[in-house]
Amino acid sequence: MKKDAVLSHFTLRSDGKYNCNTCHQSILKRVPAVAFTADIWKSGARKYYISLTAHMFDEEFTVAPLVLSLRQLTERHLAVNIQSFLMFELDEKFQIRPEQRAGITTDCAREMVAATSHGLFGPRHACIAHVWNNVVINGLSLWSPPNVEKFPIDEASIINNESIHSIGGDEDDLLDDEDQYAQQLNDEETQENIHLASSQHDQIQPTGSTVVVLNKKISRPFQDEFLSEDDEPVMIQPETRLITLVGLLERVFNLLSRCRQLIQDMRNIGVVQTYISMEIGNGRGFTVDMVIRWNTTFQMLDRPLEHQTIIDNVVRRKFNGLTLVQTNRLKLAALTPNDWDVLRTLHHVLTGFDSATTIVSASHYPTLSDSFWAIA
Repeated sequence: MKKDAVLSHFTLRSDGKYNCNTCHQSILKRVPAVAFTADIWKSGARKYYISLTAHMFDEEFTVAPLVLSLRQLTERHLAVNIQSFLMFELDEKFQIRPEQRAGITTDCAREMVAATSHGLFGPRHACIAHVWNNVVINGLSLWSPPNVEKFPIDEASIINNESIHSIGGDEDDLLDDEDQYAQQLNDEETQENIHLASSQHDQIQPTGSTVVVLNKKISRPFQDEFLSEDDEPVMIQPETRLITLVGLLERVFNLLSRCRQLIQDMRNIGVVQTYISMEIGNGRGFTVDMVIRWNTTFQMLDRPLEHQTIIDNVVRRKFNGLTLVQTNRLKLAALTPNDWDVLRTLHHVLTGFDSATTIVSASHYPTLSDSFWAIA
């Protein structure tokens, strides 16, 4: 297949519109093997779409991607509906023969896996970047506390591929959570001075000599965690907890929960946000990570570490116009030198994942063979 055949695959119809199906069929009939990728994603208008892309090598052994179909997914995201769409595109629309189908790569979403695991599109391969993301989320307890019943780790009892699947099977299975999260952020950011009620669930007392264990529910970044004198955090001596793996993972989870809440507070309190904007200038502001977006925890940590002095000033500064609850909330969120060290270490670990996903996310060269070197 020649490179220019792909780059000029759109043909002008008599009515002035473009049609690429005829050229697509011509190209696909000439290549001996075609690989595919399929994905379901959501637009800014919160409409769901399903896409199918073909991947072939040109004469210079460069991967040539060819978008075969992109349509709105109005049906339920069930395996039977996904498989029906893919089979229609391959069998009816583009007439790609079974012997040409070299395989299909998808994420780890349950329905997508069920739709593509029967050999109808060739062997199914898991997207390595999705797999890494799920492993990192589970392995580092970024979004849920570690299950103490699984420690110490017994290699003989590890369930095959258990760490590959995220809390809900895959981050794409959590798209509804993203809707709720985005809506909550929009609602919160319209209030410049939030009045915080009182409750202290999932907070940590920032002291250098104690570690606070949170309750075991999953903390979502859009949930307000209020302050109260009624709920005292449980203190555990560091020498009895931090030396264990589960203790370290609990601290990572707790610390990230605090960071998310602190960043949201700084963005929601108008006078604090104004101060931060003046200090940063044209620099990057603070962001909150999202469970269904790769590398966003790395990006969330990157900016506080870059502006550590500003963070320390915010939690200690007396701002005019803040309520007593807001002032105490910011003080409670103060990060100790130990906390900053843990965040820097976590950021260092996630830097490798950020670089690795960049390497394997290219579209014009084979990437699966790069995965070994990307994580080495």
